[in-house]
Amino acid sequence: MTAFCVESFQNLSQNPVDTTNALLFALSLQLANSSSPVADASIANAFTPTKHDVQINVLYFISLAFALSVSSVCILGKQWISEYEKDIVGTPCDAVRVRQMRYDSLEAWKVPQIIAALPVVLIVALLLFFSGLLVQLWHVSEHTTAIAVSAVVASTALLVIITTFAPAYCGNWHSRASFVPFRSPQAWLCFVAYR
Repeated sequence: MTAFCVESFQNLSQNPVDTTNALLFALSLQLANSSSPVADASIANAFTPTKHDVQINVLYFISLAFALSVSSVCILGKQWISEYEKDIVGTPCDAVRVRQMRYDSLEAWKVPQIIAALPVVLIVALLLFFSGLLVQLWHVSEHTTAIAVSAVVASTALLVIITTFAPAYCGNWHSRASFVPFRSPQAWLCFVAYR
C-alpha cells in the first residue's frame, strides 16, 4: 500500500521537469519574437492536480492510515492481554479477586469490542485501497486491466458481503441446525441489527 501511496503522491505536485520545459519554451518564444512580453514565474505556478489524482490519494492515504492504526492497536491489545494473563502471586482467594478485577476492567474499558473491531477496520482499509486502485486503473489504464482487476475486487467484495450477511438471515446465531460458519465481528453486528 505504501508503494502505491508514494507513487500516486507524486501526481499532486508539479514535476520540476515540466516547469523547466515550460520556462524554456516561453524563453525560446521570447527570443524568437523580441516584441513578446518577458516570461514570468506564473508559468511555473500554473499546476493544479487533477480530480482523479486527489481522489486516488485520499483513498490510498486513508487506507494506509487505517491499516497502520490497526497495527498499532493490535500491539496495544497484545500488551493489554499480556497484562491480563500475567501471573498472580498470593493466596488463591487473592488470585481470584485480582483475576476478576482484571476481567472487569477489560470489560469496562470495552477491550473485547476494540479487538473485535480491528478486522472490520482492516476490511474497510482494504475496500478503500481497492477503490483507489480501481479509480486509478479506470482513469489511466487500458480497460482490459481495469476489467480484470474489477472482477477480482468484485469477487472479494461479494465474498465479504455474503459472509457478513448470511448469518443474520439463517436463524438463531447459536442453533446447530442453522449454524453458519461465517462468524465474525461484522457478521455479529448484522445479526444483532437484523434480529
